[in-house]
Formats: sequence, structure tokens, C-alpha cells
Amino acid sequence: MKPLSSPRGAEVTGIDKSGALLAIARNRLGPDVRLDQAELGARLTFEDGSFELVLASLVLHYLQDWRPTLTEFRRMLVPGGRLVMSTHHPVMDHLLDPGFELLRPTNSPTNGRRGAARSGRDIGIGPYMPWSP
Repeated sequence: MKPLSSPRGAEVTGIDKSGALLAIARNRLGPDVRLDQAELGARLTFEDGSFELVLASLVLHYLQDWRPTLTEFRRMLVPGGRLVMSTHHPVMDHLLDPGFELLRPTNSPTNGRRGAARSGRDIGIGPYMPWSP
């Protein structure tokens, strides 16, 4: 696999709790990408307003309390910066809660989870929860 390159000049920084996963990332990304071992939920070593974009993919659902991590992300973002996040695949909602029906209309009164009622034709794939700072 060739190292990550950025024709637009983006600087990529990665963090992970696992030293083993950081070693894999180092092998894939090459020596020019900053990789730090860190624990989400604790204060990270980055200055305020260090990032235009924070990407947290498939990690937040492992945390007991998201508030310290989201607060830290906000601190690290420049004004107007963006947070892109995802949690586990929506199928996991079904596996973790067999009563959750993935393909029930989101405005259905029998959908026991946080569906977003938009129109009768919309289908919800997992819970929809808007977030704003």
C-alpha cells in the first residue's frame, strides 16, 4: 500500500488508544503523518483551534460518556470547523436490541427508538440524532 499523499496540502493527524493499531497506521501512512497514542475523553495535546476537520469514525460508541470527547473536539476545531462522526453500523442496533426494527418508517408510533419523523414515505435506518454545538 502506498503512503497517504495530499495534493491539496492537507496535514493529517491520527490518534488511537492502541499502540498496535498506530503501528499499522504508521506502516500504511508513512513517516510524514503525525500519529499519537491518546485516550479519548482526556484532554488531548493539541492547541485550541488546531483543526478544520475532526473525523471520528467508528469510535464514539465505545465511550461511556461522549461529552468530554465532544467538548475536546470542539475546543480543537477552528471557528466554523467541522466534526464528522459515525458510530457502529446500523445493523448493530438490531443485534444489540432485537426489538429495534431497521426498516420501519421513522414516523411510526411503534418505532421504540429515536426516529426522526419527516414524512410518511421516509424510512429510517437506525436512530437519527442531530447534533449542534
